[in-house]
Formats: sequence, structure tokens, C-alpha cells
Amino acid sequence: MPVHFYLAQAGTDDPVAGVCWLSQRAIRKSRPLWIYCIDAAELSRLDQLLWTAEPASFIPHAADEPAQPVCLSCSLPAADYTGAIINLTPAVLHDQLRPVLEMVGASEQAREAGRQRFRQYQQLGVTPAIVHWPGAG
Repeated sequence: MPVHFYLAQAGTDDPVAGVCWLSQRAIRKSRPLWIYCIDAAELSRLDQLLWTAEPASFIPHAADEPAQPVCLSCSLPAADYTGAIINLTPAVLHDQLRPVLEMVGASEQAREAGRQRFRQYQQLGVTPAIVHWPGAG
């Protein structure tokens, strides 16, 4: 299971900007993407932002619709889902066969939470990769 930690640039503490960026990349590459939200409020906020992420376009998505290019959900996908999972929860997704993408904000609190999850993956025998996403900074 590949795990990638996407680190925000300084000044970008909201991982939602990174979710929009990764969603656009997935759409361009025709790769399905599951966004695992912590609660209904976060899902609703992401739903609105994905419709308005780019002034001249939108990111096709739906809540709890696995057939959509980008699926927002407060639950994990079924075992036969083939896309990557963006994890916006504090949970470590150690039993996934799909790529897991962890979003980490730029604040010290967000970085420390990211470090803890990173160490937990390492303890499970996973070597996560680190990627810097081009957030606003």
C-alpha cells in the first residue's frame, strides 16, 4: 500500500486546497478518487468548494457515489474500489490496498499530527513518501 503525505506550503493550513488540487490532477489523469471526510460538515464544505475550485470549470463529484470520478464520503470505500483515497480523518488507514493520500496543513499543530500519523505508518512497516503540494503561500 503506497502512502503519500502531501505537505502544504507555509501559510496554507487548510488541507481543502490540496484536496482540490489533487482532485484536478486525478480528473486530468482519469483516475478515480475517494475523499474520506471526518464528518458531514466537512463533506458539505468540500462539495461546495469542488464546484467552485476553478472559475471556469468544476470538479465532477458526488457524495457516496463510487461511480463518480471524485467521491466524497464519511465512510471508506468497498474493497473492490480501485482509486486512491484522500484521508482527511485522524485515522491511520493501514489495511488499504489502494494508495492513501494524507493531507497535512502548514501549522505546527497540523504538522505534529501529520508526524504522528507518519510514525504510525512506519510502525506498521509502511514507508510513506513526502510530497509538497503547491498551496497558496
